[in-house]
Amino acid sequence: MGWGPTAILGAKVAAPDKVCVSIAGDGGFLIVCQEVATAVDWGLPVIWFVFNDMALRAIRDGQREAYDGRIIGTEFSQPTDFAAMARSMGAVGLTVSHCDELEGVVDQAITCGRPCVVDLQVDRDAVYPPIAGIWYEPHRSTRSEMPRGSEVKWTKSL
Repeated sequence: MGWGPTAILGAKVAAPDKVCVSIAGDGGFLIVCQEVATAVDWGLPVIWFVFNDMALRAIRDGQREAYDGRIIGTEFSQPTDFAAMARSMGAVGLTVSHCDELEGVVDQAITCGRPCVVDLQVDRDAVYPPIAGIWYEPHRSTRSEMPRGSEVKWTKSL
């Protein structure tokens, strides 16, 4: 968590003629959101896509599976407006609240020529495959024989 939104700055310095994009969840982005101000200061037109589901989703799903549906400290009670946050730091801030808006917003983000945060508002309870994997156990280089966290619900039939 937090590596991609910072690494994108180095990617842009290394490849200034390329479109450089970071994709992160709201939790990972919040860890290092101050890098938007760094990109503005350095004039690096990078793009952050932030999946805003108001939760530390991978951790929350792991808690639900491991602790009989109980969660603690993984849902945000206050909505975060990442587009407004970006604008407050001098970057471009755009919001996508419906999938029909995505194509136009992506075009805007690519062509604006400035650091840009795209706030992708998504349903906290939407069902999708787990986004976490062996990062639960960084020392492992292979998948665990025993699924953990949110992997459990996707591997029960295996």
